[in-house]
Amino acid sequence: PIALQVAEALEGGAFPVVFPFSEGVSAAEEDGRIAGVLSRGTLLELEPEVLAQILEQGPEALRVVIPRAAGPALVLDVVASSPFAEGFSVFAASDRENAVAVELGRYYRGIISGQEHTLAAVSFHPDEVRAVIATGQGDLVVGKMLDERGSGHILYNDVDLLVIPEGECGTDNLPPLPHDRPSHEPMPGVRVTSNTVNVYVEIDHDIYQDKGTVQACLSFMAGLFHEVATLYANDTISVAMSEVLVWDVNSPYSCSSSGDC
Repeated sequence: PIALQVAEALEGGAFPVVFPFSEGVSAAEEDGRIAGVLSRGTLLELEPEVLAQILEQGPEALRVVIPRAAGPALVLDVVASSPFAEGFSVFAASDRENAVAVELGRYYRGIISGQEHTLAAVSFHPDEVRAVIATGQGDLVVGKMLDERGSGHILYNDVDLLVIPEGECGTDNLPPLPHDRPSHEPMPGVRVTSNTVNVYVEIDHDIYQDKGTVQACLSFMAGLFHEVATLYANDTISVAMSEVLVWDVNSPYSCSSSGDC
């Protein structure tokens, strides 16, 4: 469905082209912090003026060009979307009576140009661009580097990671369903649900300590949520964040896992 949205949007004319990063250089050669973590990648330098223009204008569609150290640039055709429900608001736990004024950012989903079986989620924030692109040969990831400049980003394929991130599922393991259950496969072109599933999100204190501000916490969580929402949207399921609570003070949760909480 997302590839179809892009195709329909392109019928209205070519997308405006943006270059949010300057020329990329090899991560392995340029930055010692990559050694032992990635076998290869591309270091990128953010173009603040281009980012500011996207945030201000929020075009309905974009052709995003991202340079690569090896090979041709990555070109994405994306259309505007939003991970936020109507009336979305952000609160800090230290003051739950007054919503925090934040910049929401701009969000897009689409495909690698000309490759309808790919899927891309891109988000633009006040000082960061993030993206995940599913290619069928690994997921391409664009994210901000933790460096003193503040504008350094990196593009890499997750198959090139030398260190596999540890993860933990907080969902209880449920007993398997019987094999003779009726099929609920959706019909092609038919929307699974006409309603949007609204999601309330809390950001725990450790993330606030790491990010430093409510704005940075929102940018992190909204970008992540948008990437997940894009997967659902490709299966014609609409989800949106209705409210975010950031624990800028110690949270009361004493459990050791999200499942227990």
